[in-house]
Amino acid sequence: MGIFLLKTKIVYSNGIQVTLMFNAPLLLAFLQESSFLTATGFVFLAGLGSVARWILNTKGKSKQILGTLTANISSSFILGLLISYDLSPATMTVLGTGLLGSFSTFSTVAMETTEKFTNENKIRACGYFSITVGLGILAAVIGLEIGSG
Repeated sequence: MGIFLLKTKIVYSNGIQVTLMFNAPLLLAFLQESSFLTATGFVFLAGLGSVARWILNTKGKSKQILGTLTANISSSFILGLLISYDLSPATMTVLGTGLLGSFSTFSTVAMETTEKFTNENKIRACGYFSITVGLGILAAVIGLEIGSG
C-alpha cells in the first residue's frame, strides 16, 4: 500500500526550487478532526516554519549546523513560553506543532551528528549532539519560567 504523499514544487525567479510534501492520510485525518481555521492555520504556519528553517540553514558560513542549532533552541524556548500560557489545544496545535514543529528538527540533528561521527571527529559529533539537547532543554525551562513568572 505505501505512504501517499501530496507533493508540490515551487520555483522562484532566482532558480531556487522548493518541494513541499505532505502525508495525505495523516493530513486528511487532521483536517477531518479539526476546524477549518485550525487546519488552515496549521498548514500555513507549518509551511512558514519550514521556509524559515531553510533560510537559517542556507545563510552564513556555518550554515546548516548553526541554523539547525538556532532553530531548535529558539523553538524550545518559545514552546516553553507557549506551554506556560495554558493555551487552547487548537492554538497549541497550530503554533506548537505547526509552526515550531516544522521550524525545529530533531531528524536533522540526528543526520548531522551521524555525518560528523562517520566523516569527522567523533568527539565533536557527540559534543554537538549533547550541546543541542542540553541547550534545548535549558531554553525550554527558561521559557517556562519566564512565562510562569
